[in-house]
Amino acid sequence: MEEQNKQLTSILGKWWVSIRKWFYPAWLIYETTVRFYDYSEATYLFLSHKII
Repeated sequence: MEEQNKQLTSILGKWWVSIRKWFYPAWLIYETTVRFYDYSEATYLFLSHKII
């Protein structure tokens, strides 16, 4: 049972591990920023057209 729980190796090789450590947090920050900006802009446009 414990033999089946070992971590699988990446198909991209060992070099991917070092890239993954900075890529995933950077991607998360990018996505959060873009989604927040898009949501803020859509909310602003909705409210500005709703008031007028």
